[in-house]
Amino acid sequence: MKTIWSDDWNTGIAAIDAQHRCITDCIHKLSQVTPHSPSAPPTDHQHDATELDYYGSLFGSLNTGEYAYLLDQFIASLENHFAYEENLLREAKYEFTQEHKATHDLFLQRMKKYRERFNNNEPISEKLHRVLMRWIKEHISHDQHYATMLKNNTLVIQENKNWLARSLKLLSNNSPRKLEISIR
Repeated sequence: MKTIWSDDWNTGIAAIDAQHRCITDCIHKLSQVTPHSPSAPPTDHQHDATELDYYGSLFGSLNTGEYAYLLDQFIASLENHFAYEENLLREAKYEFTQEHKATHDLFLQRMKKYRERFNNNEPISEKLHRVLMRWIKEHISHDQHYATMLKNNTLVIQENKNWLARSLKLLSNNSPRKLEISIR
């Protein structure tokens, strides 16, 4: 059940592609491990405490704190990516920005519910992996549809400059008076 990045998933927008790779990496890491808790009842993925170290090393088990950390990192990556993408969509005046944001919000809520279920010692790893594999392909496919529009309508992508240069240009374009910078 490996997650392998495919160049077919590239949008042509370096920052978005890098974020997608990071998210895909997180999905891969989550799929490679099975959470266990010595206090939780064994499931088909878990083993009793005497077998824990042996099977954990063979099958990539993590204790609950480690798995929770990995899950939190995944959710944080999603939040950062979604915020970045939504800002680009607003700047490009994409007509479906609000709808796209709503899908992001729903997916984040869904991931946070998985996190809550994990906190309640429910087995989530297999189902979560299936959901994430389906979602990442759909998400990237959707992003590919508007990538050209973003490339044509956003300063950050067109100019490929750092945030300060971009901000200064936006300020000077929106300001009725000239922007002057002086060094004293």
